[in-house]
Amino acid sequence: MMKVFVTVYSLSRAYGGPEEGGWSYECGDPVQGVYTLCCGNGFPVAPLFNSDGIRNEHDAECPALAVENAYHAEWVEGSKHEYLDSFVTSNDTYDINGMDDAPEPYAGEVMVAGKYEVAMSLAPPEPYPSRRPHYE
Repeated sequence: MMKVFVTVYSLSRAYGGPEEGGWSYECGDPVQGVYTLCCGNGFPVAPLFNSDGIRNEHDAECPALAVENAYHAEWVEGSKHEYLDSFVTSNDTYDINGMDDAPEPYAGEVMVAGKYEVAMSLAPPEPYPSRRPHYE
């Protein structure tokens, strides 16, 4: 058994800049979490599902699994949130499906938000990315 953090992240896409027709990047902010024990078989910890969508093995009594299931039901399934399709700038509302790129001063502003994910980790939860990426 090991101690893990089970965290709910609020996901969003932020505007990166106008280069190459405009680009964006994913952001995650922890909104709720708990430090608990895990009985999973993964390395370093076993999330509820692996990258192929197959459920990982956990002991039926795994406290982390119980928390992850509860968070998933409440935040991911229960909320039925979907990404919004626009973001509000200080001057106007920008439609991400439109033909015009948002101007450069809005780099880093959230374009779409409203989805959640649940994750287990050994390290305390932190917002990501730690620095706004730049176009190269």
